[in-house]
Amino acid sequence: MKLVHKLFTASVLTSMVIVVTLVVVMPYLASRHFADYLTKVQMEQLSNLVGMLENEYENHHGWSHFEKKPYLWEQMLDQSKTSLGPGLWPPIPPNKDPLEDKGTLHPLSPPLFSPPPPPRPYPGILHRLSLFDDQKRLVAGAAFPPDKLDLREIVSNGQKVGWLGFNRPSLSEDPLRIHFVYQQIKILVLIGLATMILAALMAFVLSRHLLKPIQQLSQGAHALASRRFETRIDARSSDELGELASDFNKMANTLERYEYMRRQWISDVSHELRTPLAVLRGEVEAVLDGVRDIRRETLESLHTEIMLLTKIVNDLHALTIIESEGLSMARSPVNIMQTTADILGAYRASFWEQNIELINELPESAVITVRGDADRLSQVFSNIFENTLRYTDSPGKVRIRHNVKNGDLSLFIEDSAPGVAESALPFIFDRLYRADSSRSRTKGGSGLGLAICKAIIETIGGHITANRSSLGGLQIEITLPICKNI
Repeated sequence: MKLVHKLFTASVLTSMVIVVTLVVVMPYLASRHFADYLTKVQMEQLSNLVGMLENEYENHHGWSHFEKKPYLWEQMLDQSKTSLGPGLWPPIPPNKDPLEDKGTLHPLSPPLFSPPPPPRPYPGILHRLSLFDDQKRLVAGAAFPPDKLDLREIVSNGQKVGWLGFNRPSLSEDPLRIHFVYQQIKILVLIGLATMILAALMAFVLSRHLLKPIQQLSQGAHALASRRFETRIDARSSDELGELASDFNKMANTLERYEYMRRQWISDVSHELRTPLAVLRGEVEAVLDGVRDIRRETLESLHTEIMLLTKIVNDLHALTIIESEGLSMARSPVNIMQTTADILGAYRASFWEQNIELINELPESAVITVRGDADRLSQVFSNIFENTLRYTDSPGKVRIRHNVKNGDLSLFIEDSAPGVAESALPFIFDRLYRADSSRSRTKGGSGLGLAICKAIIETIGGHITANRSSLGGLQIEITLPICKNI
């Protein structure tokens, strides 16, 4: 099932569940609360009857007359019907009322010259009202348990003398409640249908809105799989999908850059190997054609080119080893100051022979520990000093100093002229990169020494950068985190 169909189905089903729940639960709750409201209203409508009962109690000093003459209860209800709402007192049935043709001396007196009339069942209020004394014993009316009724106190001279109980009708016996519940269900059904239609429309629009960038991401992924690394996605929104599209574009930029580097790498390696191979081929063919004799000078030239090829291959192999095994490189505490001093001692004589003044500003017997591989760090300094010996004009200078800041050690190695163009500094650590003719292959470099340095330093969590030196040449800055807990 497609995503658009899943979103549409989920939204509609959720709306249906909500609507069905409302249709089932809300009428019940509304009916219950509406019944409570009607009961309160009806109990208020009984206030006049309560007042009449209070007067009746005071006039007869009790309820015994109701017990002796039960028809008085019916007469009182008949007399008080005008003060009760239609929900409590429905119209009296059309049968003959016992008071129609008989005179009365008192509203509560029995008809003259006639026996007490038989009790007549009124369908509205008669069978729902009950009169209890102060002990909640039934005096008159329908016999219901007091705890099942809604009760109102009857008070005489400040004392509670009885209770008027009302038995609320059930739903099936209350047309008003039935009508109210029916109206609520009808309204909820209409609202539910409108909600489901609106939810379906919103789900359709939202799914289309969400599906468009997802389709673009899918198409972009297929394009990248087909090596079309120039593919980009238009990330217009600022939500999670927009962030995903932005991340996709960053990934595409990285892949495009690495693809360019790969092609450049192959081109550079081919170029670096082609030149010494061409020289070797020319020398050998010249000997084979008899143009040149096999002399010491010829063999020395061939040996020089072979050594250059060997160095290039060895440096490529070393760089591959470092990059492939970087995660498993040893990271033990190393006194970087001692390591640097050892390498300087090894190259001191070489600097002296080439008339290059060595300015060592590192403090003697200083201990600054970093976490790394001692052999690889020695290789870094060896490569840098080799470059200095190879490319610094004689007489010249090389200076080494350090700085500690924010828990990091920075080592600065700078030499004198010739320098490197400002535009070439960002690329000086690229593989097989040569800034200009002053640092060309004629001086024996493979163009991989600084690339190896960068790979080693970054593997152990440091940074290496190149800048213009105050001495007129190149400055290499190496930053490493100081090991705090040894």
